[in-house]
Parts: sequence; C-alpha cells; structure tokens
Amino acid sequence: MNQEINNLAIKAKNGSKQALEKLVFLVQDRLYNLANRMLVNPEDAYDATQEILILIITKLSTFKGESQFNTWLYRVATNYLLNAKKVKARELGLSFDMFKAELENGLIDKSPAADDLVLLNELRISVSASPITRNLRLQYSSTAVIV
Repeated sequence: MNQEINNLAIKAKNGSKQALEKLVFLVQDRLYNLANRMLVNPEDAYDATQEILILIITKLSTFKGESQFNTWLYRVATNYLLNAKKVKARELGLSFDMFKAELENGLIDKSPAADDLVLLNELRISVSASPITRNLRLQYSSTAVIV
C-alpha cells in the first residue's frame, strides 16, 4: 500500500491527473481521522481535511521523494492542524490570565449567600485536603528546609 501511494505521488507530481485523483482518494480518510483526533469537532475536522488536501495538491511539487509519501503527508497535515488549533484558541480568547480572572471573579462574591459561603468553605477544605495539594505542600516545605 505504501509503495502504491509513493508511486502515485511521483506520478501525480509529474502531472498525472488520474494518479492525483487516486492519491487524494486513498489519503483523505487518513487525513480526516488525524484531523478529528486533533481537533475533536467533526465539522472542524472535515474543513481541515479539505484545506489539507488543497495544501497537499498545491505543495506536491515540494515532495522530494527522499522519505515515504505518508511521512511527508502527515508532517504537512500535522503542521496545518497545530496551527489551526493555535488560531482557534486565539480566536476564542483562551488564556491562563483570562481563566485566572474568571476564577477570581467567580470566587470573590461581594454579597455571598449563606449557602454560597458553606459551599466555598467546603471547596477550600476539599482542595486543601486533597492528596495533590498535600503532596505539593510537602514538596514545598522540604524545598524550603533544604534551601
């Protein structure tokens, strides 16, 4: 199968329309599966697959044949998908600072109800008693003693 794809890629690079069509047909499902794993949303994965196929077709002339075509294909697809994820995160405005601000705004209530105070105290107790925070306190205290 890999050898067939490599041969098709070389033929498509040399101008064979049938080889290009067959190559796209053979790799589109793999690309979609990769995009779906990385982007999670099937609609985004479908759009990304289309964009990657266009990229593959337009950049096929840069395929040197020194490696397997699948290697080159996955590298191009992965680079595209990583950029797509970064752009999507930026568009959504996701950042740790924003998350921190939302947490602080959500936890600091100017006029909390009695139920909210009880829940907040229970949350503080459960967080301070969790094994993760206990382990962090032990690491921090042992680091402080060593220094």
